[in-house]
Amino acid sequence: MNPDDAAQASGADACGENEGATIASVQLTELEMLSANPAYFTDRLQWRMRLECLEELPEPITVAFTWIGSAKSDEHDQLLGEFDIGPLTLEVNEVVLEHDAPQIGLIPADELFELTGLYITLSYRGERFLRVNYFAKVAFWDNEHMLNPPAHLDLSYIGRNMLMDRPNVLTFPVDWDSFAKGAV
Repeated sequence: MNPDDAAQASGADACGENEGATIASVQLTELEMLSANPAYFTDRLQWRMRLECLEELPEPITVAFTWIGSAKSDEHDQLLGEFDIGPLTLEVNEVVLEHDAPQIGLIPADELFELTGLYITLSYRGERFLRVNYFAKVAFWDNEHMLNPPAHLDLSYIGRNMLMDRPNVLTFPVDWDSFAKGAV
C-alpha cells in the first residue's frame, strides 16, 4: 500500500468523513466473507456487501478486488474481480459478489508464503472513495510440508487464511457535490 494513497485510516469503521470533502454519498455498512476461511488457495472467494446510498447517483459504483502479489512491487498485484453495482437505490442495497482466487504462478516464489493481503476498492466515476484491506497468510496445510517444502508445489497442500478480524479501512476525499450536480 502506498502511504500517499491514504487519506484516512481506521480500525473497522467503514464510514468516515474527511476534511474538505462532503460525507460520502455511499456508505459501506457491512462486509462479510461468505466463502470458507481458511480455504484452499485455489478456491473462489465470495462476499456479501451492504451499501447505504444517501443520495441518488445516476451511475453504478465499481467494486474491485485486488490480491497483493508482492510486498516489494505492485507489478505482481492481481485484479481478481471488478463489478459495477447499481445505480443504487436510496436505501440499503445488498449484493453478493464472487471472484477468482489469485493465480499462484504470478506471485514471486520467494514471497508466496509471506504475509500478504487483499484489498477491496469502491469507486464512483473512476474516483475511489473507500478501500478495505485484509491481511492474508498463505501456508501448507500440514507441518510436514512446512518443514520440508516439496520441490514442486502441489496446490492441494496449500491454503490461505484471510485475517478477517482486523480490516484496515481507508477513506479518500471525493467531491460528491460535483457528482450530484452532474459534473464530471
